[in-house]
Amino acid sequence: MSSHSGLRVLLFSLAVTVSFADKTTPPNIVLFLVDDLGYGDLGCYGNETVKTPNIDRLASEGLKFTRMYSQSTCTPSRAALLTGRYPIRSGMLKGWVPFNVLTSPAQTGGLPENEFTLAEMLKQNGYATGILGKWHLGIGSGGKHLPTKQGFDYFYGIPMSHVEICGQAMGGSHLGKPFIFLYLSFTYKLWTGLMTGVFLSWVLSLIGKRGLFSLSFVIFLFAVTGYYVLSDFSLLWARESCILMRNDDIIEQPYKAENMTLKLTQEALWYLSRHRNNPFFLLISYLTLHSPVFASRYFEGRSGIGRYGDALMELDWSVGQVLQQLKKQGLEENTMIIFLSDNGPSVATIDGVPRPKGVGGSTGVVENSRGELVRLRGGKATLFEGGVRIPGIIRWDGVIPANTESRALVSLNDIFPTVADILNISITDRIIDGKSLLPLLRNRLKFQNIMTICFITVQQNYRPP
Repeated sequence: MSSHSGLRVLLFSLAVTVSFADKTTPPNIVLFLVDDLGYGDLGCYGNETVKTPNIDRLASEGLKFTRMYSQSTCTPSRAALLTGRYPIRSGMLKGWVPFNVLTSPAQTGGLPENEFTLAEMLKQNGYATGILGKWHLGIGSGGKHLPTKQGFDYFYGIPMSHVEICGQAMGGSHLGKPFIFLYLSFTYKLWTGLMTGVFLSWVLSLIGKRGLFSLSFVIFLFAVTGYYVLSDFSLLWARESCILMRNDDIIEQPYKAENMTLKLTQEALWYLSRHRNNPFFLLISYLTLHSPVFASRYFEGRSGIGRYGDALMELDWSVGQVLQQLKKQGLEENTMIIFLSDNGPSVATIDGVPRPKGVGGSTGVVENSRGELVRLRGGKATLFEGGVRIPGIIRWDGVIPANTESRALVSLNDIFPTVADILNISITDRIIDGKSLLPLLRNRLKFQNIMTICFITVQQNYRPP
C-alpha cells in the first residue's frame, strides 16, 4: 500500500470518529413493537414473497441486528422491554401454563406499581410519553396496572391481548370460523361427555361395581366435560374482553379488529404532529400479526398469499406513514427509531387445529456454524430459536451509520439501559439485567467502517503478480 493510501485511511477514520460525537439534544424515541412478527417475515431478513419496502429502508438507513432475542410470549417480553429486567423479577412469568401471559381482563395481576418503566424514566426527564396499541401488562383493581399508571401520559389501545373472538369480521371468528362451529363443538363435547358417562356407568353396573364408586366416576366425567364446555362458552362471552380504550376510558367494545392498524396509524400521525416541539417517546405496539390475523379492506387480498401477507403489507405501510410524518414535521434527524417484535411467530397449531396456509409467519433461515442455511426451529411459546429470535432495527441519524449490521448477542432487556445511558441516567435502586448498547453502537460501528474503508483501499491498490 502506498503512503497516499495510508493517508486516505487515516483521514476517513478521523471523519468517522467525528461523526460519532455526542449529540447535545436528547433524541425523540419512536419504538415500533410488532406482535408475533417472525424473524424471517421481513424482506431485509430474507422474505422474498411479501414486499416490506418501508421497513427494509429503515434497516438500510440504520443498524440491523441478526441476533436479537426476546421472551417467547407477549406479557414477559413487554415487561422485559419496559423495565430492562428479567420478567420473573416483576412476576410477569405467572399466568396460563405454558404461555405465561395474562389471559383475562378479570385477572388482578399486572406489572407491579413499584417497577420503574422506560416511560417513567423518560417522563421524569421532560419527555411526553405515549403508547398506542396493545398493552398486555394488566388492568387491575381501579386500573392500577394500566399504562397511565406506569409512566405514559397518553394511551390509545387495548389493555389485554388481541384474542380469537376479536378477529376479523366481528360477529365472531375462531380460526376464521363463525359461531356455528363453536356451537357444534360445544354440542359435540357435551354429548360425548354425557354418553361416555352413561356408557361407563352401565359397564360398571354389569361388573358389579355399583354404588358410590360408579357415582363418583360419573360426576368426574361430568366435571371434565363441563370444563371443556365452559371453555367454548368463554369464547362466546369473550367479546366483552375486546376493549378499546383512550387513557382510562373504554371507547369501543367490542372493537372492530380489521381497522385497528389504520386507527393506530392515524393516532400516531396525530401524536407526532402534536408533540413536534417537545421531546417525546412514542411506543406503537401493533396488534398485528397476532392471531386472529386481520387486514383492512384496503389491503385484503393484496399479497396474494393469504391474510398474513396482507397484514404484513399493511404493517409496512403503517411504518412508512410514521416515517413520512417524522420527516414532514422536521423530526427525522433527532429521532431514534427502534423496530422490534415481542416474540417469534405463531407457526404451530391452535387447539390442535393446524393453521391455514397464509395465516402463519416465518421463523426465518440463518447460517449455522457449518455454513449451512437452516430454518429456525420452533415458534411462539417455545424456547427454540424460532420463538425467541426476532428482528431488531435501530436508526439514529448522525450516530448510527447507514446500512450496518451487527451479530452481537442482544435482547429486549437492553433497550431500557441503552436509553438510560443516552440520557446519562444511573439506576442504582434495583437490578437492571440488560446492558447498554451505546458503547456497542459507537465502538463497533467506528471499527467496522474503518475496516471497510481499509479493505476498499487495499482492494483498489492491489495488483496481482
